Amino acid sequence: MKVLTLIGDDFVQKCDNLASLALRDFRPDVVVGVATGGKYVVEAKSSFTNFNQLIVKRQRPATKKKEKLKILNMLKYLPKFSLNSLRSLEVYYQEKKFKNNAVKRCASDVKLISGDVSCLKKPGCKVLIVDDAVDSGNTMLDVFDFISGINDSCDVKTAVLTTTFTNPIHNADFTLYSKILLRCPWALDAR
Repeated sequence: MKVLTLIGDDFVQKCDNLASLALRDFRPDVVVGVATGGKYVVEAKSSFTNFNQLIVKRQRPATKKKEKLKILNMLKYLPKFSLNSLRSLEVYYQEKKFKNNAVKRCASDVKLISGDVSCLKKPGCKVLIVDDAVDSGNTMLDVFDFISGINDSCDVKTAVLTTTFTNPIHNADFTLYSKILLRCPWALDAR
């Protein structure tokens, strides 16, 4: 699987491209960034900053495991082709695991990091959920359920820089890439 590195101006440009794509056909009242990646996408000097913003977090169990491994020190010594191979293997393994297990959704795993949820309470509120990537789609659906728990009349769309899995349970309404892995500024292997 191809890996693109988006750091600095490249990252900001892709975030602006995503904002332009999404906002061409959809004018949200609220933009919800999913931390970690979606928070950076929303805040990257893009058109998303012109809207009410909420930042939420729902961390995948695999991310917690990687942080416990303390592999950060090792990654800075590996060549880029090795890092790209590790990323591809991780996605392959996660997608295979996803296909073999039942989908576990849990909106209670979504936590508000910043913003005021009262902006979601307007009848017919238009919401754009923004993240860096859709892998399985579980996170997007959990965030959707979180929003629906506040106001089930919201018109919700989703925007991501990339979709990595072949058949996620949720496909973003707006995306720049498909089957492309991104190395962004917050990644453990970003340099």
